[in-house]
Amino acid sequence: MKLSRHTFAVVFLDAIHFMVEQDGAIVNKAAYMVIGIDLDGNKDVLGIWIGENESSKFWLSVLNDLKTRGVQDILITKSVSKYMIA
Repeated sequence: MKLSRHTFAVVFLDAIHFMVEQDGAIVNKAAYMVIGIDLDGNKDVLGIWIGENESSKFWLSVLNDLKTRGVQDILITKSVSKYMIA
């Protein structure tokens, strides 16, 4: 789904880890969330993705998805993930 805004002043990236039952077994999953604040201060949930575990490769796919959906500029990013260190 294309985004209605293309430039964000701040983008927050985070993942929540949880255990779920899948095919009769308990497995780890991560919900990756991205929240953006545009230049006017409007907040949007840019997306929620479910993955097996948190990794730099998965975060890269999330950022590529945002770019494909129309994000052009992000001025500041904030993440507590060890996988998002520049």
